[in-house]
Amino acid sequence: MAHKHRIIYNGSHFPFLGELSKFFVTGGLFRQLRGELVDRLLTWRQRPRSSLKAYLRLVNLELTNYCNQRCRYCATGLNNNKRPRGKLDLATFKRVAADLPPTAALFFAGFGEPFLHEQLEEFLEYAAVSRLAARLDIYSNFGPPSEERIRHLLDQRFRRLIITLDSLDRQTFIEQKGVDEFEKVFNNIKVLADEVKKRKRLSQHIIVQMIVTKKTLDERQKFIETITALNLEPRLKKLNVHSPRLDENKIREFEVPELSRYSHQGYSRRCEWLWGGLQVYWNGDVSICCQDPTGLSTYGNVLQASPMDLLNSDAGRCEFRRQYFEDPGQIAICRTCDIA
Repeated sequence: MAHKHRIIYNGSHFPFLGELSKFFVTGGLFRQLRGELVDRLLTWRQRPRSSLKAYLRLVNLELTNYCNQRCRYCATGLNNNKRPRGKLDLATFKRVAADLPPTAALFFAGFGEPFLHEQLEEFLEYAAVSRLAARLDIYSNFGPPSEERIRHLLDQRFRRLIITLDSLDRQTFIEQKGVDEFEKVFNNIKVLADEVKKRKRLSQHIIVQMIVTKKTLDERQKFIETITALNLEPRLKKLNVHSPRLDENKIREFEVPELSRYSHQGYSRRCEWLWGGLQVYWNGDVSICCQDPTGLSTYGNVLQASPMDLLNSDAGRCEFRRQYFEDPGQIAICRTCDIA
């Protein structure tokens, strides 16, 4: 009897033992645990400011806010992100990296396509030298890289590559992504799969995900089987359309109500980004978290203050926490967030 693949959504499991082992082999365990304990304590006590020092545990780094696709549920794709366009320079990255323990989770994501940055590989090399590669994730639509670049990618050190394909049907891909790049992206994925097959041992975790919408609801099983056949890991992702950048028409067009990430049943006031995370835009500006594509809550810059100071003592950060603990509903990026 053929094995029937389960439909798994991201967040439905946590590789605890794998993550725990990485804490030990990369070092910095005590610093990470201390930072998390301080983070949780100050969040539990709802403290906007404290003499205790929390450490950075989550950093979303925007290498660029240029993108090759025009996704219908993305601020960049919809062209309503009015922040200036540009690309992160290595000096800015080094400024952030200096304050990160090896156990911090680092995401090369932001609100653009990382492979549009010509120096992506240099950033990866510096992250490896700085002992940050063990928990570094790259998020990509996988349209821009050349075959040569793809075949050398696995020579780099990082934890995970998350590729968003979103549909196996060309027309549906165009409807959701706003560009005719299905063949290009899928061929790039096959090149990567071929490279994975050639290697006896793979240290990176390769995930290909599809965001489930009304247009792709019936593709789920086929998607899982197709990606599994390439010896890559398939993942289904629930669409987060509840954000300040989308109107109700977009929500009705794409969201599957029973698979919504957003269910407003009151606010948790336990968001881990409050004391442990930082969103760093390409120009060094910082915001609270990755739910802020348009910079609504920008409050500082890593070129003008250290990331640790921006996390712990900056007046803008402290005021944000005060408002959050008082009433998250008064903050736009929290009001429409599924974990706030």
